[in-house]
Amino acid sequence: MGLFAVGKGISTAMGFLLNLLLTRSTTTAAYGAYAYAWTLITIIEVFADLGSSKSVLRYMPDFKEDSENRSYILGLGYVTGVSTSLVIALGIYISAPVISSLTLNSSLFEDVLRVFALVLPFNSVGNVARESLRGSGHIDEHIIARQVIPPVLRVLTVGIGLVVGYSIIGLVATLVVAAAIAMVVAVAIATSHDLLQPSFTISRTGVNKFYRTAVPLAFRDIGTFLYSRVDVLMLGILLGANAVGIYNVPVLLAGVLSLPLTGINQLFPAVAGELFANDDRQTLQILHHVIVRWSFSTTVLIGAVIGIFRTDILALFGVKYVAGGTVLMLFILAYLIDSIAAGSAYVLMMSDHQWILFVNQWTFGIVNVTLNYVLIPRFGIQGAAIATVISYILMNMARIIELWYYEGIFPYSITLAKPILANIGALIAIRSTAAFLEGLTAIATGGIVGIIVFGVLLYGLGIEQQDREIFAQIRGAF
Repeated sequence: MGLFAVGKGISTAMGFLLNLLLTRSTTTAAYGAYAYAWTLITIIEVFADLGSSKSVLRYMPDFKEDSENRSYILGLGYVTGVSTSLVIALGIYISAPVISSLTLNSSLFEDVLRVFALVLPFNSVGNVARESLRGSGHIDEHIIARQVIPPVLRVLTVGIGLVVGYSIIGLVATLVVAAAIAMVVAVAIATSHDLLQPSFTISRTGVNKFYRTAVPLAFRDIGTFLYSRVDVLMLGILLGANAVGIYNVPVLLAGVLSLPLTGINQLFPAVAGELFANDDRQTLQILHHVIVRWSFSTTVLIGAVIGIFRTDILALFGVKYVAGGTVLMLFILAYLIDSIAAGSAYVLMMSDHQWILFVNQWTFGIVNVTLNYVLIPRFGIQGAAIATVISYILMNMARIIELWYYEGIFPYSITLAKPILANIGALIAIRSTAAFLEGLTAIATGGIVGIIVFGVLLYGLGIEQQDREIFAQIRGAF
């Protein structure tokens, strides 16, 4: 858990620094073209390897003692990742003019997208290697290979490109170089383990089993992107590159609020899975109460700092990005809604309701597309944010109701009142700081004051015994 927190912190900081470098060194339109192409490639990457990395993750634990089948699965994952991603990358390269005409209608975007397409084969192979480490229990190496090395390389290569004087096209090319190096490192780390050596033999039964898992998982994740990132795609189609550039920065900043929930999700599934297997619903209910309390409390605290000092933070990227202040506030609301449903999706998955999750993702993905289509022409970038927030609210309400209906588990209790009161006090303290200080000093001081006030008030109100016991169990399990 400690290394995960460090890795996630490095990944987030490097992402922030990368976008800061790009926004400060390019025009809004150029940054918008980059952000739009990056979003497209990120979405395409979900199925560029035909789900091979996810299938590798799924079967690694099953073949823990079976080196032959493990090697076969790895070999099939690598071959699939290379072949399908190369075909898709070539298709993107050829069809870039058509994609551009249907979206940003920009020759700059067309060139950026063509260069970005080269990332797909490197990322696909690298993802198979990284997921093989995760699936085989080499968690520390997985974190280093996924959350530390790639983002650090991206910042380093772009930094070198800026020193040399590259334009946005050259800077994107440096990201391709970073992806290639990250892939080599990931494969080298994975193959350094005797049990992670790929085999390239062919078995019809193995192929059928592999793809029966891989393909549905890939299509499930496409639904996830529909309700989480389709706003950027539709902004490009309806408003152009400048709108995408201004919109992408607050989306990036609001993503920091996902850190508490992401950290909890590293621990919760394993503990909850064991409780569910033992049919210990009572402890699972208590555990769910605990993670919702702390997910919501920490997200509110981080959101308060970002929201109150939003103008100062956005100005770091350039004065023109301050226009994204309302979008940032709306996305803070979206992540707060997400935090109050913490763990619901995992419990549904563990209780064999994965098809409900699949239907949820696609249903609210379509809702998000529809809302974006209606609201963007009327409200601009704020319309895209409103559409996404509504989709988040509906998605999480559905998960909470489904979990209560199918499993009788409800994530809230009266114990949520204490951290809410502590957060109200912290919010007042942070807001008071903003009245006397400005800039980076205000941000840093406000954050520190908020944490101290929250901690003191929560301690004074009394930390729940359940929290102490559950976190002690989690630490013991890891």
